[in-house]
Amino acid sequence: MHQDSGPTRPSEPLTTDAVTRIVLRPIASPLPLGFFALGMGSTVLSSLQLGWVPAEQSSILLLLVLIFVVPLQLVSGIFAFLARDAGAGTALLLLGAAWAGTSVTSLDSPPGKPVMAQAVFLLALVPFVLALAGAAAQSKPLFAVLLTLTSVRFAFTGLYEAGLGNALQTAAGWTGLGIGVFALYGGLALLVEDGKQRTVLRSSAAARRASPSRATCANSSPRPSRRPGSATSCDRGCDTGPRRSSRPGGSLGAVVASAVAASKHP
Repeated sequence: MHQDSGPTRPSEPLTTDAVTRIVLRPIASPLPLGFFALGMGSTVLSSLQLGWVPAEQSSILLLLVLIFVVPLQLVSGIFAFLARDAGAGTALLLLGAAWAGTSVTSLDSPPGKPVMAQAVFLLALVPFVLALAGAAAQSKPLFAVLLTLTSVRFAFTGLYEAGLGNALQTAAGWTGLGIGVFALYGGLALLVEDGKQRTVLRSSAAARRASPSRATCANSSPRPSRRPGSATSCDRGCDTGPRRSSRPGGSLGAVVASAVAASKHP
């Protein structure tokens, strides 16, 4: 007499998707916000360094930097870490803290007078920003160029604060205007590409070719549909780590499925 030794199991073959599902919670890229905040802050301070704003009104500009630029930089840096982008998060938070520190100390300093303490701080900051630019050169060339320009601007400002001449302050001001223009272009490139869901500008295309995660997304097989929360969708710019192999037995899900199937037929 046949006895049922356990609960009835489904007769359909167990597939990989039934065993393993990876659901990604998308986070918007914080880089456009970081680009625009950095460009706005650089332009505002350049107007002060180039003498377009009287030195007596420098405290107003510094307060605007503290209220407007610094919070946006910090928010973009935090969300970069949440998006698993350690390089962008480190750079944005470092720049946000640098803006905050120099603005607060400048408020307590005589307007238009070099401050040696700020010179030491800015010149010490330059190699760290350059290191972050070098790390981002292949995966984020736009961001790497922006960080390089920012380090040059910090170097000029630091040398001016060391008392090496007003020409360095003027050079820092014009470099800051260049940072503002480039940040506008870079932020626009990232926003347009995010809206179009494809490469639009040449500088952004270089980043897509250099990024391994984006290359995986571009070379993946087309899906019949793309629904929010889909387990098989590949979001652009999302670093999800190593992808599962499409070959039989080449993924963790396939191994689990094989083990479950084997337990059904001892």
